[in-house]
Amino acid sequence: MPAKLIQALLRLFSKIPINVNRRLGRALGRLFMTMNKKYRHIVMDNLRLAFPQQDQAWIQQTAKKCFEHLGMVICELPYLAAAPAKQLMALSRMHGLERLQPFFEQQKSFLILTGHIGNWEWNGVVMGAHGLHGNLVARPLDNRAFDIVVNRWRERTGQKVVSKHISARKLLPLLRKGENLVILLDQNMDWYEGHWVNFFGQPACTNYGLALLAMHTNMLVVPTYGFRADDGCFDIYIGQPIELCSSGDRRRDVWQNTQNYTTALENIIRQKPEQWLWLHQRWKTKNYCPWPREH
Repeated sequence: MPAKLIQALLRLFSKIPINVNRRLGRALGRLFMTMNKKYRHIVMDNLRLAFPQQDQAWIQQTAKKCFEHLGMVICELPYLAAAPAKQLMALSRMHGLERLQPFFEQQKSFLILTGHIGNWEWNGVVMGAHGLHGNLVARPLDNRAFDIVVNRWRERTGQKVVSKHISARKLLPLLRKGENLVILLDQNMDWYEGHWVNFFGQPACTNYGLALLAMHTNMLVVPTYGFRADDGCFDIYIGQPIELCSSGDRRRDVWQNTQNYTTALENIIRQKPEQWLWLHQRWKTKNYCPWPREH
């Protein structure tokens, strides 16, 4: 499907009142949970792993809310593609912008830590509209047409998209020019690409590129995230900057900083677990390899 046709369809759906699309999204989410056994099991297994103290009723209810939330996220995408930025801002509340004032006054760049929390695409567009611009490090979508459309709305309020496949060394010039970087750190990595840190009490292979960038530039990392509120608006937060661990032991510092950033994301997710992307197999990579059997 060509990008122009996708954009036209999104523009058409953006004319529907957002509450109607959200109701449709919740229904589609429940239907997907019922019909797709694979992802239903992934979500529920992940929740059991992360919250072993919770009973089965809580797991089932949270899984249902997770699918409903994801359905709403998908049905909100037309507004990101076609609705005026003022409309998106009117449905959002920013909290903690004052924490960035020292950076703005001193014209210092910083690193932004976030994850697939709330409607993460919505958060990025609205933060850009508030002047919080950054270079989003993202994996290109497999479908070229969809990649064009998604990047178009990501960049509509000043944000830029940088391929995830670019090395950290090539990102440094952006920081030297005073630009910010936005990195999502809640995805599984292959064993040769990450460090093992604790995430919800389980070893999770995690990208350590953010720690390397922070250590090389001596920059602070600022967590940002947003939650869907009961009144239909989004509350978007600028968190307290995370101090850089710098003991002099480089290998240890890379691990510790990666752990600190992962812990920050875990604490955010625990506030509203139904609004995180539990469909992702965060613990897919294992920190052991079975010894091959001898025959």
